[in-house]
Amino acid sequence: MVQPIGATATNVTVHGDEGGHMGLMSFGVAELTRNFHEERELIVRNHESLPASFTAAATAAGGVPHSVHLSRSSVSVRGHDEEVLHMTLDVPAGTAGATHDTSGNVLFEDASGAITLTAESASNNGVSLNLPYYLVTRARSTVDADLRDGKQPSIRLTNRNGVIAGNGDFYAWGLKNPKSGKIAAAFEPRAVGVQTNPISATDSVLVFAVNTYGRFSNPASGEYDIYIDVNGDGVYDFVLFCADIGGITAGSANGQIGTFLVNLKTGDVFAEFNADAPTDGSTVLLPVFASDLGISPTNPRFTYTMSAFDDTGAGEALTGTASFNAFKPSISNALFVPVGPNLTVDVPVTIDPVEFQKTPALGFMIVTEDNHSGEDQANLLKIKH
Repeated sequence: MVQPIGATATNVTVHGDEGGHMGLMSFGVAELTRNFHEERELIVRNHESLPASFTAAATAAGGVPHSVHLSRSSVSVRGHDEEVLHMTLDVPAGTAGATHDTSGNVLFEDASGAITLTAESASNNGVSLNLPYYLVTRARSTVDADLRDGKQPSIRLTNRNGVIAGNGDFYAWGLKNPKSGKIAAAFEPRAVGVQTNPISATDSVLVFAVNTYGRFSNPASGEYDIYIDVNGDGVYDFVLFCADIGGITAGSANGQIGTFLVNLKTGDVFAEFNADAPTDGSTVLLPVFASDLGISPTNPRFTYTMSAFDDTGAGEALTGTASFNAFKPSISNALFVPVGPNLTVDVPVTIDPVEFQKTPALGFMIVTEDNHSGEDQANLLKIKH
């Protein structure tokens, strides 16, 4: 909270020193497979000739369990001099917070609080000083995937060094994109896949997965446009895109990301779902009803490609197209397999050679949003054919 009177009355300032650069006590983003432990210096500087003395204490504001240790509980600064107070922040990795809660809701976890220097007696005109500290935390799994060929192929999932369980979510890998630097790495696609989740005999929820090269802060500040041809005539019929929900529906951004479907023939726009894209991650999941695309058991196949835009508006169009059968995929998908820390799970998979000739896939795309950001969140397993 801004304190204008105190700001004009104080003769002493306190700030953090990060690698020689003055600033607040921001610890950034920590993706943890081990306990977090980091030390920072607080520079207490006296700008007048009279000495000043303070008691020092740390108060946690909330968030994940964490502890703060100060090198001393009081500090005195002579006139026109400075003193250094050391602060250590510790966060147990096991309770640093995953990307989702047990109900599948996206989480935002942090550790925050303030270092308070309370003026003793008449020091510093009685003005106390507050310096906030802040850390965004993510406990991480380390799920890896390996395709094992044979009479009955399988994918082995391992989570050898993860501190939390990670989920292997199976997609048909359709598009790849070499890193070009045309847009920010946080939004530049590395791979795109799709899965199908039947909800009835005639409908399914399709989910497109986009894995990026870097870590975005808020995915709603970028956009992915998936162009879909549902009748095989080589002309795209729909665009499924993700964008800021408030920006699309109310004209004012609210930081929440959703999926929207545009009928290119009529120009109509339909809201579909909230997209699944945890903050400070590298994966965006875009769900859409197959029926809204005119996809059914009698018209199950479609082709798609994608364009991407970063938060500056710069864009990149992926080359090539991918194909998929929403009701009889050429490779098995839509599995959601939990893998606990230091555990291994073997998952049988199937490849339909007849359908594969019609709707081939590059391979399996195993998405784990609880892995480290970047390429680790999507294991890409090529199929030999």
